[in-house]
Amino acid sequence: MDPTPEPEAETTTDFQRIQCFVRCRPLNDDDKKRKDISCLQFSADHKQLTVADPRKERHFQFDHIFPPDATQNEVFQRVARPLVTAALTGFNGTLVAYGQTGSGKTHTMSSRDGLVPQLVARLFYKIMTDPKHDYKVTCSYLQIYQDKIYDLFVKGQSQSAEQALCLREHPEKGVYVEGVTEYVVRSAREVAELLALGQSQLVFAETKMNRHSSRSHSVCQLTVERVHHRPGEPRSASRVDVLEDDDDDE
Repeated sequence: MDPTPEPEAETTTDFQRIQCFVRCRPLNDDDKKRKDISCLQFSADHKQLTVADPRKERHFQFDHIFPPDATQNEVFQRVARPLVTAALTGFNGTLVAYGQTGSGKTHTMSSRDGLVPQLVARLFYKIMTDPKHDYKVTCSYLQIYQDKIYDLFVKGQSQSAEQALCLREHPEKGVYVEGVTEYVVRSAREVAELLALGQSQLVFAETKMNRHSSRSHSVCQLTVERVHHRPGEPRSASRVDVLEDDDDDE
């Protein structure tokens, strides 16, 4: 059961535009030992970030700024939950986490209460409580490294150029990765197990290629197909892509 109250309905315009959010990490133990202080200030509506440089203040505008004390659930509600709504109404969505090493991307995205587990749990909750439609959800897991695409569900691959996949474009389903492995998933647990498998392949590839110091990206793709029980109703297909830098982010 999902006890979280429904937020206000998102508009089609929200689904169709790129939004940029910033999450500011709190001071860590090393920062506190050095007696560092934060140089960031936030506007009352959490849309303007000010960097308090003594030489010159700089101001930056975003769709929303999460202060250091923001919870995982607060970030999920504003950033990732609308992607589930979009996917279940036929819109594609992409969630990208970007930041320097140590900024907290892995914590935000992949910890037990991170955006990815919450997004997947929310998706299957909505599917299980929808009496009007049948659904099919498939999962793929990719790595992008040096402009090449690799399938993280292929065991023991050497990540050679010969094993790289190609991007194709289809008049109906749009841009897709040719030959990528797709597993049908029926629960959040099955998705978690597949991502664990893919992450183990990612570690294997980094060991083989000595890529610990190189920047790569992993992409989890969830494709949602929806069919109405009533004959003649249109079917929809949408995709949620979750992309994260694969640097050593503690």
